[in-house]
Amino acid sequence: MANNYMPITIISKYIPVMYIYYIIDDKPITVCVEGNYASWKYMDEHGMESHTIAENLSHPLDIVDLLTKIKIPYSVRTLKLSFSFRPTSYKVLYWPECYAGIRENYYTNYKYSDVMKDNLIIPLGESGYIFQVQATWPQGEAYYDFYVSKYNTYSIMV
Repeated sequence: MANNYMPITIISKYIPVMYIYYIIDDKPITVCVEGNYASWKYMDEHGMESHTIAENLSHPLDIVDLLTKIKIPYSVRTLKLSFSFRPTSYKVLYWPECYAGIRENYYTNYKYSDVMKDNLIIPLGESGYIFQVQATWPQGEAYYDFYVSKYNTYSIMV
């Protein structure tokens, strides 16, 4: 399958970015995630309304290697989500990494992730997940895709 991935940085000044915050070993970490799809209305420099549609043309399950990657220990259970401009609403879908590259999983085998006060709750079980945050504003919508992998923080002494 051809990879048609292209980040939408050309118009990112009009589209909010999403930030993910988490803590590992008392060290705060911030990751910036740009939208992978957007349909956006804005006022141009002449005061005229403009409409932009930008997309990477690939489903996140097909471009896992190109997604923003977040590596966390199993002990980290939440990621804090924030936006450069707060959306009116958003929802978070996810797929276990074993579904990557399988077209049949696009629209049938996702689950909605729990979000409490902007804290995304990481599912237990699998070692990695592909997430898609679908956010809506009065100006339009944007989707943010990222991959979370988990690791153990202990080693076995032999």
